[in-house]
Order: sequence, then C-alpha cells, then structure tokens
Amino acid sequence: MSHRQIDIDALNDDRYVDEFEALTTKTAEEVEAQVQTKAGSVRTALSRGNSEEALHIALSDPPYGKQFHGAQKLNGQVVMDVLNSVKSSDISSIIKTLSPQEIDTLAKYIYHGLAHPATYNCGVLLSWHEKVIEVGGLGTIVRVLSDNKVIRAQ
Repeated sequence: MSHRQIDIDALNDDRYVDEFEALTTKTAEEVEAQVQTKAGSVRTALSRGNSEEALHIALSDPPYGKQFHGAQKLNGQVVMDVLNSVKSSDISSIIKTLSPQEIDTLAKYIYHGLAHPATYNCGVLLSWHEKVIEVGGLGTIVRVLSDNKVIRAQ
C-alpha cells in the first residue's frame, strides 16, 4: 500500500495538459492575424497622441499558450512600444484608468521585459513597475507570479 494520496507521475511536464490551451479553438494563424490588427489600431491611437487608448487596446485579449509564440512576441512588442511612447509624467494617470485585470496583464509584460534587458529598456519598465504597484498594490505581484497564464514572447 502506497503512502501517497496523489499520483505524482501524472504531474510530469510531458503529460501535463493546460486547461486554458485545451479550450482554445483558434489556430495560431488566426491569433496572429488578430494581434496584427490590434497592432494597427495601437499605431493609429499612438499617431493621434492617445496613449491611454493605445494601452487599453494593447492589453486587451492577450494571446496565451505555447502554440501562440509568434502572436505573443508581436503583442509583447506592441505593448512595449506603447510603454516607451508615454511620457513619465503621464504614467500614473494612464494606469489609474486601467481595470485590475489590465493592471495585472501590464505587470506580466513589465516582468517579461525586465527578464530580457538586452531587448527592452529596463529604465522605462521600472518606472512603469513603480506606478503599477502604487495603483495595483502588492496583490498585483502575487497574482502575476502565481498565474499559470504566462507571456512567452521571447
């Protein structure tokens, strides 16, 4: 008789099935096309000088899942373009317009960017991180670090 109550062999990474990925019915090409459309909308908003709208669009419906690597990379670059285009004095006012879910998604992109310092401007990301934590609180950090929906855009 085994002393274990859980079959730990079932938790092997090779046998793991992500519930979120299993529910996804879109193909990688469809998701990538959707992100490219989003990128065009973000560029339009940025060209009009509306960074707040651009950030809302960029953070809406982020692609999650291993099969959407190309879409995640493109969406990550779109979010980083918005973050880099915002003046540091406007960061707080823009973050205050975000929903809690958008704040958590933004924090995921910030952490992703900080993990790749050769690609992204960490000074800008740290400024955003400071303001995100002021508005979202420490719960944002805990939710992002414990969430299994991660950004794999690199």
